[in-house]
Amino acid sequence: MSRPESRCADVPYGGFESWTLRHLGHIFASPYHPRTNGKIERYHRSLKEKIHLVVWETPRQVEEQIGAFIEHYNSRRYHEALGNVTPDDVYFGRKESIIQRRAKLKRLTLDRRRMYKKENPWSPTPKPLLSLADQLSHIR
Repeated sequence: MSRPESRCADVPYGGFESWTLRHLGHIFASPYHPRTNGKIERYHRSLKEKIHLVVWETPRQVEEQIGAFIEHYNSRRYHEALGNVTPDDVYFGRKESIIQRRAKLKRLTLDRRRMYKKENPWSPTPKPLLSLADQLSHIR
């Protein structure tokens, strides 16, 4: 199981004790500093873009939408920086098996294409029935 070795935050975190029990370090960074907090700042921007699309009637609706966004972001959305898998896949150790399965599927697909191409070679492109002048005659 692959877990992070440290946690980066710009403010102290209330659950710090649970992180130290798991032997994870804690790194403090400057608030709103993109180089240090780039990933979390991008996460916040994505969240704000999603939340600000609708005018919400109650705070409860906003909280529900935030919860739905977090679930989508962690469990369904593929992250290019993680190798096009979800954060849950990485956290629960499924990344390698997913990448291996995709590589196997890609190999099989390419093999099928090669076999199809051998069995059905592409014929040269047919010549057009009409000349270019005939094709453009309706434009005149």
